[in-house]
Amino acid sequence: MTVPVASRVMRDITAAASRIKAQAGAKRERLTYPGDSAVLAGLAGHYRDPSVGQITISEKNGQKWIKAGFVEGPLATRKNADGSVSIISVGPGNIGVDTLVGTAGGKRTLGINDGQQTQYLYVED
Repeated sequence: MTVPVASRVMRDITAAASRIKAQAGAKRERLTYPGDSAVLAGLAGHYRDPSVGQITISEKNGQKWIKAGFVEGPLATRKNADGSVSIISVGPGNIGVDTLVGTAGGKRTLGINDGQQTQYLYVED
C-alpha cells in the first residue's frame, strides 16, 4: 500500500516545523534576557561601518535596545563557546541582529557576519 502524496507532504511539513521549533528553542536557551547588565553597560551608544551604515544602542522602558537599519528591538546577550560575547536583538516578529562585542584600536566594536563570508565591523564614533 502506498501513502498518498498529500499525506507524505503533510508528514514532511510537520517534521520540518518540529525541527525548526526545536532549533529555535535551543537558540533561545543560550540567550540571557534581559541581557547581561555588565555587557550592556559597556556598549557605546553609536557605532558606524562606513560601507554599511550605523547601529544605535539606546534605552527604552528600562531596557537596552538596538537599531540597525530597519531592525529595532530589545537586546539579549549570549556567551559564545570561545568566551566571546554577542548581543542579539529579540522580540516578536523580529529579524534578529546578532553582533559580536569587541574592541579594536582602543574603540568598542560590534561585528556582524552576514553568513556569506563577509564581516562588517561597526566601530564606536
